[in-house]
Amino acid sequence: MPIRDIYYSSSLLSPIVASMQQALIVTVNPNGQVDTQWKDWLKKHYPELFRRTQVKQYERDDYFLTVMATDEIPHRAEHVESPWYMAIDGYLLKRSLDNTLYGNLDRDLSPEMAVGRIQGLTHSDDSSLIARSWFIPHDINEMRFIGRSGALYTNLAKRLAKEFEEKGYASTSFVPDGYDYTLDPNQWKGQDLIYYIDHGATHYAGINSGELPDVKNTFIINKGCNTCRGDYSDVMCNWVTRNGGVGNLGAVGWSLSHDTFPEVFIRKVTNENLPIGVAVKESYNNFDRAWTLKGDPTIQLHPKNVEARQ
Repeated sequence: MPIRDIYYSSSLLSPIVASMQQALIVTVNPNGQVDTQWKDWLKKHYPELFRRTQVKQYERDDYFLTVMATDEIPHRAEHVESPWYMAIDGYLLKRSLDNTLYGNLDRDLSPEMAVGRIQGLTHSDDSSLIARSWFIPHDINEMRFIGRSGALYTNLAKRLAKEFEEKGYASTSFVPDGYDYTLDPNQWKGQDLIYYIDHGATHYAGINSGELPDVKNTFIINKGCNTCRGDYSDVMCNWVTRNGGVGNLGAVGWSLSHDTFPEVFIRKVTNENLPIGVAVKESYNNFDRAWTLKGDPTIQLHPKNVEARQ
């Protein structure tokens, strides 16, 4: 999209990012509110995005939305459409605003645009993530599926590891003996993709965020509650960015254990070689809308196994 048409003087980095990646940038106005004028611009210049029948076909002429985020850009809201049985401890489930509002154009709470959020603990974290996204190739071969407790999680980790091993990937599972709250951080080293499947918290996904080792250019999926909630100093997804990760999928609130979104996402990336933001868009469902992507939505995690792309 021509950056001159959507330039906002309040965001100095936005023109650079948008012009290099051909991505639309959302900013906030001086009152701290998200500026939605860009949706009117889209409707004028790209009306096909608003034609429901075309949008739902997921054509490969994809559109990307990058949120250069601070805590001023809200990231979650109450999932008020949830039926009573989806409330936990008296609180309604939360939904990701990146996918259900900013990237959603027809009010069905599912994204029509591929959305990613650039948000680290510091500006240095943000610039490092952008540099990794632009200048370092991202290949997938080494995969690790981690399940910590209970047959639901551990069996899924083993089953997925076997599935991708049979496709030719260096795919392994890690399932500890007994019920260990904190796992060995070394299990997070040397992988291209990690999928943690178990309980979580803002600061925890198998290990505490402060224990996360260098995860150089690793894409991490955390199927645990609240791992991408807020802008706290210990929130797990921000530590993935700080410690060298290329991207992170996590939940802005409660995550439902029987939601299949992450597995569909991985297959979209490996079988079809889609950009991560497009894989999120095409995998999104109306069951659990808490999922959000931290990272550049335009990058591709190229599968090394050629057969896996067919």
